Amino acid sequence: MKQPMSARGMRMAMVTAGAAAAIVAAFPGTALAETTGRITASQAAPTAIASVRIPLPAAQRALAAPATAGSSVTPYAPPVTSTFNFSNGNIAHFSATLTFHSAFTFTISNVKLKDTNCDDRSVLALVEDQNFAYAKGLIPAAYTWKNSMGCNTTLSGATYTFESSAEVQYVRIALYAANLNGESSIVYSLKHANPYF
Repeated sequence: MKQPMSARGMRMAMVTAGAAAAIVAAFPGTALAETTGRITASQAAPTAIASVRIPLPAAQRALAAPATAGSSVTPYAPPVTSTFNFSNGNIAHFSATLTFHSAFTFTISNVKLKDTNCDDRSVLALVEDQNFAYAKGLIPAAYTWKNSMGCNTTLSGATYTFESSAEVQYVRIALYAANLNGESSIVYSLKHANPYF
């Protein structure tokens, strides 16, 4: 048996119906969904009786839609955590995890630095951003991590948290080999952009 609608419920239904009509008038082409409930005197909180679909301008639709292959839509921000995994020819291989904490701080962990060439040189990885190079040592050349254990060995490097006095736009790694007689060519990783910049 249906209960009669209270005076308060009738006022709410009329206000909601009036609001729905105003929305349709203000946004031509707007469609209202079916009624999802009815307000009665026994309900503590009002129940929505209509929902509204408002068409987005084309630019907002493009941002709201997921990116697809061949799409020109790009993500809003780079990831907070990313990985390095690259080589300098047959000289060295570097892999690690980068995590940004703020515009000024980041951590590099899970470091693996492999010497893949038997040429009596240490392999070196140097952390850089657009402002600074973060060197832990300078012999035989600037480095953050150094593998001097010999050919076909892999260094499991320490985890470091870096703090800059200026905002960090990106982080990249310089990878090369060196001894006191000279250095190899330097290969740089891709620039990993800071989402907090």
